[in-house]
Amino acid sequence: MSWALRSMNVFCVGQILLGIAEQALHQNQPDEAARLLAAADAIRGTVDKSLPDLVRVEAATRAALTDAQFADAAKHGRTATIQTIEEFTAAVLKP
Repeated sequence: MSWALRSMNVFCVGQILLGIAEQALHQNQPDEAARLLAAADAIRGTVDKSLPDLVRVEAATRAALTDAQFADAAKHGRTATIQTIEEFTAAVLKP
């Protein structure tokens, strides 16, 4: 993640966040997955539905949460910036 952040390549960072969101799902943290999916969109500046993994991970995340829970987590995720993204990944990538 640190190399992607240093590159300031928002598409690369967004793809990594998608992978971390999937990891959050496997760790039974769907709220974190929703937050990270929204953060990836915020970092990229757009929703990229051309990514098959994004569609799959988002569907699984939505299935694990109520609409209200997903919306609340996504609202928080949309506040992410390239400068704050490491804070967003900390709950999933804890050592």
